[in-house]
Amino acid sequence: MKKLIISLAFFLALIGVSVYEIVMTSKTFSELEQLTQTAQTAAEFCVEYKQNSEKQREKDGEESEGAKTAFETAEQNAMRDISEIETYWGKRKIGAMFFGNHTVVKSVDERIATLKMQAKSGQWEDAAATAAAMRTYFFDLKDDTHPTLSNLF
Repeated sequence: MKKLIISLAFFLALIGVSVYEIVMTSKTFSELEQLTQTAQTAAEFCVEYKQNSEKQREKDGEESEGAKTAFETAEQNAMRDISEIETYWGKRKIGAMFFGNHTVVKSVDERIATLKMQAKSGQWEDAAATAAAMRTYFFDLKDDTHPTLSNLF
């Protein structure tokens, strides 16, 4: 009888850890998806303001202060949003490494670093495309955390 109770306790502990893993990883990738969507929108605004200022520069021969200020504000917002992604992932990375695949963790690190470097170098078109791809990637990872027949076997 004692063996049955001990076995049942281990089984329940294993189930509890499994449920925690599903909830934690799903929440992590869901939040990363939302943060990346915000960063994508901010990067798209940068692209738009950059194109508008270039059109105005071609038309008038100089860039207006308003267009320059709007672009700088959009850049600051985008960099802030990308920093939020990096900060959030830094907090959740250890848990993701503990429960998840190390290749996935490395891939997320690389994608965030790529997005940050594209933004720092002013490649806003590439940054917007990278953020869109990251959103899709996080959505797929979130769906992959839920147990289904396709990811059990």
